[in-house]
This record gives sequence, C-alpha cells and structure tokens, in this order.
Amino acid sequence: MPVAIGEQVRFLCLCEGGIVRSSALASVLRWEFGQDALAASAEKNAPETIAMLCEWANYVIVMQPRFAGAVPARYAHKVHVLDVGPDVWKNPLHPELLTIVGDAAEKWRDRGWQP
Repeated sequence: MPVAIGEQVRFLCLCEGGIVRSSALASVLRWEFGQDALAASAEKNAPETIAMLCEWANYVIVMQPRFAGAVPARYAHKVHVLDVGPDVWKNPLHPELLTIVGDAAEKWRDRGWQP
C-alpha cells in the first residue's frame, strides 16, 4: 500500500487483549519510529470497532495468525502477521518483547514501511 514520502503510516496492531503484544508494537512504532499506531483487542473490541480501525489503517499487524480472523474480509489485503507467539511477557515494556517488535519495525522502515 503506497504511502507518500514523509507521510506517517497508520498501523493497527491486533492481539488477544490489546494490552501487551500489540501495545508494545504500537508504542515502538509511535515513539521510536514516528508512525501513527494503535493497539486493539481481537477478542474484546467490538467487530464494528475493529472494522472502523481497519478502515483507518494502512496496515493491520496481527501478533499471531489466529487474530487475522477478527479482521473483516474486506480488509484482508491490509493484514500482515508478526507472529510473536503467545503472551509470555505479561508486560508491554518487557525488554525481550520490545527487541522483537523493534527489530520488525526497523526492517519495515528499511523497506519503505512495507511489513
């Protein structure tokens, strides 16, 4: 999905509860890379909310493949998987998790924000 040079990319980061894995990624994208990113819950946010956020987003990053099922089919082309596995960190600021999502974000930046 092309984005103009210098324009912020809009990322929706989706995990089970929207608190640890997706929050870690959204925080890194916002604070370290200057992108527009939000975290959401595949299980607790209403389908209408997820649809609205998918419409807004350039990319929907799911933190495990199973969370792609929460994304309406019309937005499937926006979905990319960053499979970090189950939440073993219990803290969005856990150094290991931040390293994983930071490394992924750095690769995307180097590719012109293509996940």
